[in-house]
Amino acid sequence: MDLERIYDTCLMDGRIIDKEDDGMGKSCFTQADLDLSSWKEISGKLEGGKNYGLMLAVRYGIIRGLARGILALEGARAADDQALFACICIRHPGYELHWETLEGLRLLYHGVLNEGKELGAERWNLLKLGLEVCTLTLISESKKLR
Repeated sequence: MDLERIYDTCLMDGRIIDKEDDGMGKSCFTQADLDLSSWKEISGKLEGGKNYGLMLAVRYGIIRGLARGILALEGARAADDQALFACICIRHPGYELHWETLEGLRLLYHGVLNEGKELGAERWNLLKLGLEVCTLTLISESKKLR
């Protein structure tokens, strides 16, 4: 399914709703900042230990938290990650986040964490740039809202 169809389906299913921010936006940014700080301290050890699943989980969590914070401050909530990423891509095309990248990360994250799929060094090295671009973009955009 393409992005527009997924977004429309999420709206129709009530997976994206309008909701006044009740402090969630700031809370999401605070947690993402803490996670990013921790990431900088531990990433070398994790990569050296080849714990790519945990590395993906931390980076994905940072991206998810920043995206949730942005939408919360704008008065929107998403019930799940697919709805979250569809919403951020549709409502913020200027961020130049690629739907295919975010959806691929979501599917991989759930496969690794929920289905026991392995994430090896080769795949991790291919993901790192996309994760970094998404993270830096969302950090930059979130700072404009704080």
